[in-house]
This record gives sequence, structure tokens and C-alpha cells, in this order.
Amino acid sequence: MTHPLESLSSIASITSICEVSHITERADGAVCYRQCDGEVVHIAAEKCGFEILPDVFLSFDKLEKLFVGRNKVKACPDNLSQLKSLKELYIYGNDLKTLPESLGALSELQILDLSHQGLESLPHTIGQLSKLEILYASNTLIAELPESLWQLKKLKYLNLTDNKLSCLPDAISGLAALRELRLYNNGLTEIPDQLCRLKGLRELYLNGNQLQRLPKNIGDLKNLEILDLRNNQIQVIPESIGQLDNLIHLDLRANHFLTLPDSLVGLPNLKKLDLRWSHLREHPKWLQTLEDRGCAIYL
Repeated sequence: MTHPLESLSSIASITSICEVSHITERADGAVCYRQCDGEVVHIAAEKCGFEILPDVFLSFDKLEKLFVGRNKVKACPDNLSQLKSLKELYIYGNDLKTLPESLGALSELQILDLSHQGLESLPHTIGQLSKLEILYASNTLIAELPESLWQLKKLKYLNLTDNKLSCLPDAISGLAALRELRLYNNGLTEIPDQLCRLKGLRELYLNGNQLQRLPKNIGDLKNLEILDLRNNQIQVIPESIGQLDNLIHLDLRANHFLTLPDSLVGLPNLKKLDLRWSHLREHPKWLQTLEDRGCAIYL
């Protein structure tokens, strides 16, 4: 019986194969692998021209990291679920449009990168990835998200930028561990009030959407440090924004508000306030107070 490691030689005719001591030593156009105690634990095969994932990749029971980005993969095999030990899967920059529902069986997965391809949807089973902490799904064609996504209780980082999203459900409040949310360059017209229940959120990027209003309870995001709202159509900044005591960077560029709430002057940690290309009738006198405290203001 052929050992799976030996069977890597079956793809030697189309790409080079090499063992590395650390996966960061990988090279484009080559299959690089790392072993631990005789077991293959990492495989990197980026820019190798693969249109399908080689079966041999799915034969390593102890595989923890699989990098297959920037290939030409058109479909993921259902038996991807065989990789029971997989913790990180990077399959960005391919030609995927859908993913198999069997993806949800990767119970150890912590990082998933699906970005930069024509992906039109996420599998409904994605909510079964109970250990998932980081999800990249940017620069795709996703217009709707499965309800199960909001069940990912350990998700800390969610990147859905440059997609086709027009709305978010109230159920987004289910992402209790979320620390960073990137939603810029979509078609969002409003943000649900329930997003402000994400008490641990530290960075929120909503720039490049079509937002006309913010939740009145935006001030509930007590741990927020970065709030990027540039290039929207926001007409009113809620007074509660002055409750974001940990806010460091506030970007309000290119919006439609005519006035600013006086509560902004009370933000104790604000270091940058960007107001360029806004429709302010006049600049509040308290902006000088912020500057005196060391806040850089861009007008």
C-alpha cells in the first residue's frame, strides 16, 4: 500500500514538490509540505495551476493547514470533510462559485479564507464550524448570507468587504465574540440596531455603502476603537456616539450631515477625526478643544 506522502510524487509531473521546515518558506508554483512526527501537517500549493484539488491532499489525516490560493479550482470536493484535523483553510483567489455543504464537517477549523473569487454563496452548514475564529469572504459576489452564519459564537474577525450585500439581519447580534467587522464597499442602506449588542467589537468598517442613518444606540459599542463611516449618505450623527469612550479613530468623510453632536467633544481617547468633504454648515467651536487634547482633525 502506498503511503500518502509517497503519492505526492504523482503530481510531480506538473509542479515541483519540496519539504520545508516552516510553511512560510513556501514558494509560488510549488507544492511545499511540512511534517511533524512523520505526519504531514501543513501543505501549501499556491499558484500551481490546479483546476481540481489533488486527491492526495485529502489523504493526510493529521493535516492542520492547507494553502491552495491563487489556483484555478472550480469546485471543492465533497470529501474535503475527510480533513478532520484541519484548522486553517486558505482557498482564496480561485474560480469557486459555490462550496459543498460538507464544509460544515470541518469541526476543528479556526481560519477560513474564501476571498477574491466569483463565489456566489456560503454553504448553509457554515454555522456548524463551532471553532471558527476568522472568516475572510471579501471580493466575491455574495448577495445573501446563510442564517447559520450568525451562530458562530467564537468568530472574532469577519471580512465581507467588496460584496453585493444590501442588508444585515437582526441575528448579527449572535456573533458574541466578534472583535472586528469589515463591511465596506457593499450596498448596505441601513445597519440593524441589534449590531450594537456586539459589546466586544473594537473595529467597525462601514465605508463605501449607502447608509443614511446609524443606530441611535451606536453608543452601546463601549469597546469600539475604530469607526469608519466615510463615503455614505449619513444625514444625522446620533448623540450617543459621544458614549464611545474608547474610540480612537472616527472617519466621517464624504457624508451628508449638516451638524455634529456636541457629545463628540467628550470622547476622551479620540486621536483622529476626519470631516473632509462633509456638508457641515459651520465648524463647531469645540473642535479646538479636541485639537488641544491632541486629536488630529481633518477638515
